[in-house]
Amino acid sequence: MAINIHFFQDRNIERMDPVKLFAYFDELENFKVFYTDEYVEITSRDKAFGLSYSYYLTKRSKVHDIFRLNSNYVNVNFLLVMPVLIPSFLAKEILKETQKICKIFELEVYFDGVKDIEPFNMATIYNFFETTRNRQIEDEKPVDKYFIEHEKLNEICKYQQMVPSLNEYYRDEVDIRHYIAVLNKKTGLIGMSIGWVVGSPMIFPPNLSYVHLMEKDNLTVVVPSKDLFRKLDKYLVEVKNFLPDMHLLKGRYALKTKPLARKLRKEAITEENFQVIRICDIIDQ
Repeated sequence: MAINIHFFQDRNIERMDPVKLFAYFDELENFKVFYTDEYVEITSRDKAFGLSYSYYLTKRSKVHDIFRLNSNYVNVNFLLVMPVLIPSFLAKEILKETQKICKIFELEVYFDGVKDIEPFNMATIYNFFETTRNRQIEDEKPVDKYFIEHEKLNEICKYQQMVPSLNEYYRDEVDIRHYIAVLNKKTGLIGMSIGWVVGSPMIFPPNLSYVHLMEKDNLTVVVPSKDLFRKLDKYLVEVKNFLPDMHLLKGRYALKTKPLARKLRKEAITEENFQVIRICDIIDQ
């Protein structure tokens, strides 16, 4: 299920120029523009979250009840198809982007949650998103979706989004990686892991359940984060200016941790015990 947000313009202003719209999306990371005979699809694919969603510019109107809407506005045949079963954090990011597009191209919106065309209102649309998502979860009990407490998932998403800026801040002198979201096949529990090249300086983000230990001459194995951090504790420094419970393993200490990490291999879990999942498939509980 998805929410369709349709865009309109006041009849008295200059009509939106599709060429300028496509140029706008060409400048944005993760967006690709695809052309067909019936529509243009503008798709975002974010590898960090596994998230995909699209805007469409169509030849014909996709608004079923358009004739009862305010005639002072014209349908520009542009719409957002917004997924519903995604984290709240990602929904807000999509809506922030949409709000910016509305401002730049002087667009108003219409969707099932309102009676008529109206200015973009973040609170109204977000509340409709949450209501729609909750109703779908209750009605359908979705398959291959997972649930994590809201604040924890919010922190996970913030870090995942923050990785490029952290790399810039540390000037690539520290290994900064995205989360690996995993399903433990034995317990059925969801956890966050991160890949660590043993002996390298590293940022360990909050909310880790596991760490993937990677070494050149050994198979990658998974260890519980609490066991690893117990051994590395004296070498870790908390980074307080980004997120709580984020820790840095500095370069001058990194090599000293190799023997400690290798001892954990005796009790490690093989990767085969885990299924990697997309963060966009995790929903606030």
